[in-house]
Amino acid sequence: MKKTLLMLSMSLFLVSCATTKLQNGLNGMMGSHERLLFEKIGYPDNSQKFGNDTVYSWSNRFSSGMFMPSSNSTQGMVGRTPFMATTATTQFVPIEGSCEIQVVVSETGYIKNYNFYGNGFGCMRYADAF
Repeated sequence: MKKTLLMLSMSLFLVSCATTKLQNGLNGMMGSHERLLFEKIGYPDNSQKFGNDTVYSWSNRFSSGMFMPSSNSTQGMVGRTPFMATTATTQFVPIEGSCEIQVVVSETGYIKNYNFYGNGFGCMRYADAF
């Protein structure tokens, strides 16, 4: 059980780093031409015009799961002899991933602002591009 919690904690830590990495990557793109962003994370899923600006959107959503190792300690008595044993198993942990990125670009194609929301599992593929 302790190993499962440790593995899950480590996974969550790495995933939370993905959102920080994504934010740092998008911050670094401020003032850059949209073409550079497209080269990093691919072409957007959608775009909309608002006045002279264009808002590009990327979206990622999935359901998955992973098997996490787990161990349990058992103790008892066999007759008058105490025993202790550890069993190793795996446990299926469901994962929901989602990420939405919106980037505002000026009429000349330069990045003015951005917004993103979601979780590290969903945003990891974009974060890894940076």
